Amino acid sequence: MTTLADIKQTLYDEMPYLRERYHVDQIGICGSFVRGDQNAESGVDLLVTFTEMPDLLTFVNLKRYLKHSLDRDVDLGMPSALKEGSAADNIRREVQYLG
Repeated sequence: MTTLADIKQTLYDEMPYLRERYHVDQIGICGSFVRGDQNAESGVDLLVTFTEMPDLLTFVNLKRYLKHSLDRDVDLGMPSALKEGSAADNIRREVQYLG
């Protein structure tokens, strides 16, 4: 089964391309993989910041690219889109950005 370490390694390996093609500044993992309660069907929850804000098509293409690279469904969001409340606070606390 895919582990958090596997996801981190894949994202780390992809970062040069993600920076060049999609203007990704930072990418962080949150959700079930960080908590350790993922299963074989779990998707990967990611928070992404950009050096240049992407248009909708570029954002969708990034999501597709990550889904293909990770071989899992991907939920992609931006920290700036998190609303106030306990769910958003939990995400902010648990997110692990690639170093």
